[in-house]
Amino acid sequence: MKPWLLLPPKWAHDLGPWALPLIAALCKKKNYSYREKTWRGLRFRNPLGLAGGADKDGRSLLSWQDLGVGFLEVGTVT
Repeated sequence: MKPWLLLPPKWAHDLGPWALPLIAALCKKKNYSYREKTWRGLRFRNPLGLAGGADKDGRSLLSWQDLGVGFLEVGTVT
């Protein structure tokens, strides 16, 4: 059962920034080991990234890092 799927979309969107630090704190002790990726002189910890729009205000940058995201695009693309 995935109870978050029963939430209205607006509630889920507003709840995300509050829940993300809690989830990241639970996962912080895990050691994520991925193969590093180098592309055009940029070094990424891993090839898993987060697209623009997921964290529009950049409020959860450290939480995303604790979850093992290798790179993320802050803000939105217009």
